[in-house]
This record gives sequence, structure tokens and C-alpha cells, in this order.
Amino acid sequence: MVVRMPAPVLRDKKSKSYWLRKRVPQRYRDIVGRGEIWRSLETEDERIATVRCASLSLELESEWEKRLEALRAGLPDPVTQDLPFTKLSPKQAVGLAGEYYREYVAKHGNDPTSAAYEAAQVHKKKSKPLIWHPNWQLFAYWEDILEFLERKRLRLDPSSQTLFMRAFFKARGHATADLVRAANGDFSVSPHVANYPPPEPEKLDALAWFDKYAEAAGLAASTLERWRPVIKEFTDWAKDSNLAKVTKKQVIDWKNELLKQDVRIGRVVKKRAPRTVKDVHLAALKAVCQYLVDEDKLTVNPVAGVVVRNVETEKDDDEKGFSDKDARTILTATLQKGSHLLSGEMAAARRWIPWICAYTGARVNEITSLLPSDIVTVQGVLCFSLPKERTKGRKKRLVPIHSHLDEQGLLAYVAARKKLRKPLFYDPARSRGGTGAHPHYQKVGERLAEWVRELPVDHNVWPNHGWRHRWKSQSRHVGMHAQVADFIQGHGSGSVSEKYGSRWPKTLRRAVEMIPRYRISGCVRSADC
Repeated sequence: MVVRMPAPVLRDKKSKSYWLRKRVPQRYRDIVGRGEIWRSLETEDERIATVRCASLSLELESEWEKRLEALRAGLPDPVTQDLPFTKLSPKQAVGLAGEYYREYVAKHGNDPTSAAYEAAQVHKKKSKPLIWHPNWQLFAYWEDILEFLERKRLRLDPSSQTLFMRAFFKARGHATADLVRAANGDFSVSPHVANYPPPEPEKLDALAWFDKYAEAAGLAASTLERWRPVIKEFTDWAKDSNLAKVTKKQVIDWKNELLKQDVRIGRVVKKRAPRTVKDVHLAALKAVCQYLVDEDKLTVNPVAGVVVRNVETEKDDDEKGFSDKDARTILTATLQKGSHLLSGEMAAARRWIPWICAYTGARVNEITSLLPSDIVTVQGVLCFSLPKERTKGRKKRLVPIHSHLDEQGLLAYVAARKKLRKPLFYDPARSRGGTGAHPHYQKVGERLAEWVRELPVDHNVWPNHGWRHRWKSQSRHVGMHAQVADFIQGHGSGSVSEKYGSRWPKTLRRAVEMIPRYRISGCVRSADC
């Protein structure tokens, strides 16, 4: 079989330097992306050009074959992997080669004898190529360079390739010389170490690492929605997204600037609350930085120890829950007919959700998200089955349905929604812009809160969460077992004892029935209300 090697050609009539013009074999065209390529041979001497042309042609085919084998094996293309081009300065190219130098010496340094002399002979041979080419240093260690760049997830632009291949070749020579010294018993610090700048710290992109932290921690959608913009706000303020460069002083300066800012809440403009800075802004940044510490990407957490003063103390529980009067006001309003502009689902949300929260102490979004299939009978007890995906603690929870809810007709409403194959309190067909971080059922809770704020109740109490605090107060008042109350509300005491024994539905039902009935004028069954 005769293999025809391409001959050097002039690119055009004005050209003086010779070029390689090579047809790309059919099997490589999907990889190369064209049927023909041109490469400058960088010489006007036809004899030299002929030698370089043959050498470069063989090198190109060898490269294409490696890429084809990688493709067939399902591996990333060592040349055209889907990465942006990286441009290196001369110092960065030497620094990157220094990383390889340190890796190579560390790999063989403890027992260099077996590798040193063979590596030295190979490097000596590669330093005198039989056929000279401008990129001969690249082809001398082609596979090693590709493997190193692939591990570093780097794709260099042409000018950076030239800088790096020369630095790489030199670094390989230095590493080989160090191994020979060590093989001869000299383990002192090599003079070559000073040739390479210390490695630059890995860039830790704030948003990318926050997303990794959020996935690892299983952040709730609501927390994700609130915290991610905070991380973006910090990087915009710092004008740098690299968390590896964040200092404690920088975090303190950001904190102090946040405390000076005005924020708008509805129609009211006031200074940002110190508690918001502490529990939202610093908490989000601290959490992702601690994740980086845990992953051995940072040595210290720059947010640790940053203090926010003048934070208002938590309200007493008595101030967080609805009073008897406010509870009756809200429940009375649930029985009033709403506007004809109100959707059927929102009207049902007003009618039923306050009552359900009043008798279960559940979080409002655990109720707004209910499906007909979440109403189940377990061991003869009718329950709300709250799946772990929709609970804050990420644990499935059974909450028995208070008999007063049944008597008011809740189950008839559930049956009607089941027949329609729709959730209890929202219609997916009406959804506009609902996302995983801000689902439709969460918007129902927000609209419900807005409605409660229109009623003559204490507006210092959270309009939805007030039921949860009130239920806890009532559970204490009626002598409910504290651990059973925690089971019903989804609170974790942290005690090992809560992991023992079963949570019998009949036990939970007996506790739920201890909550006194609300007797509201105009209720469906006046005898019971």
C-alpha cells in the first residue's frame, strides 16, 4: 500500500511561505468540521517545507484519530470539548506549567529511582526532534498536555497554547532533573521551584457554589428564592463573583452599608431591619461559605464572627399568635360571601384554610398545596397526609382531621375537587408564571395573607403563621402531651426519645380533638358553632 504524503504549496500568487493543504479523510470530518484544512509551514525553503509538511500531516492525523477514539468511547473530545477559550498571560502560562511540575515531582518524588533515569532519557530524546516544527514542543508531550488540560477543564486559545506548551516542556525538564537529583540522594529544595509562581487560588463562583450548596442541603424552594438574590446582590456590590477573595473586612463593610439602606415595604419606606441583615443577608452568605469550608475549598469562613447589633428580640409567643378576638374575627369572615370576581379556588381558600390551620397548627403552604389524594384514612382515622416534599422539615406527616371540619362539609368539598381532578385550593390551569421556587399554591397563601390584613385584627401578628402559634398555646392550655403536639405540627425537639415508638393516628386524633371548637355565629351547623 502506497501512502501519498501531501506536498507543500503556496497559498496564492503573492505568497512566499509554503503551506500544508490537506484533505480531511471522510471518517474525521464530523470531528474537524470541514473537508480541507490549511496550515502555515513558516518557511520559504521548499526542502524544509517538504519535511515539515510530511511531519505535520502525520501529527494531524494522529490527533484526529485520538479524538475519534475518544468520541467512540464516550469521552470528552480532548480538543473541542464544550468549554470557552481561556487566554493566559505569560505569567499565568508559567504558573499553570508550575502546577504540572509540582504534580509530577510529588507523584514520583518519594521513590524517584524507578522513574528518574528513564524519564531523563525520554526528555533528552524529545529535546532533539528529528523533524523541526514551530510546535515541536507541543507534539513532544501531546498526550500529557491534553490529559493535564482535560483535568483542569481548560481549553486554551491559540496564543495561549503556544505559551503553555513551551512552559510545559520546560517544566517537564525541570521535574525530570529534580527526580534525577533525588535518585542520587539529593532531596534538598530544588532551585527550579523559584521559577514558578505559586498557584492562583481556585475561582469559586458565588452563584455556582450557592446552587451546589442548595442542592446538597436540600433548601426549601422559598429559602432558595429568598437567598439566591442575596448572593447576587453581594457579588454585584463586591464587583467580583469569586468567593475565594472575600475577606471578613469586606463582609463587615457590606453589612454596614446594608444597615444604612432604605427599603420599601408596601407604601412604607424605612431603614432595613438589622434582623433582616442578620437572618437573610449574612445567613445566606455564611451558609455557602461554610459549605466551601466543609468541601475544603476555603480554609476559613469570612462571615463567621460578623456581628449585627441592635437586633430586635423575638416577640413573646403571646404576641405571635392570634388572640381569641382576632381568631373569631377571621373565622367569622370566612363565612361571608366574597366578591363575584373571586375565583372559586380562592373563595374556597378563604372559607377553609383558616379553619384547617386553626385546628391543625399546620403551616399555611402545607395546606394551600393539598390535593384530594392527600386526604386519607389510616387505621380508621381520617387524616391530612402531608408529603415530605411540601413540609419544611422534609418529613412526611399525618395530621388527623378535626371532627368540626368534617361536620362543616370539608369532605364534600374534597369530593367535588377530586371529581374535577384538581387541587383543593388552586387551579393549575389558572397558573401564570408559577415556578419551582414560587409555586402557585404559595401565591394562594400570599393572597390569603393580604385578605387577613384587610380585616380588623392585630397587624403585628403574621396573618398566616399566627394560627400556628395560637395552636401551640392552646395545646399547652388543654394539657396536650408536648411531644404529640410536636408530631402534629412537624416540630423536632432534637431528643433521641422522639425516634422511639410509633406515631399512632388514634393518639394524634385524640390530641387534635382536644383543641376546643370555635363557635362562630352563622356557621354551617349553628348547634356546633
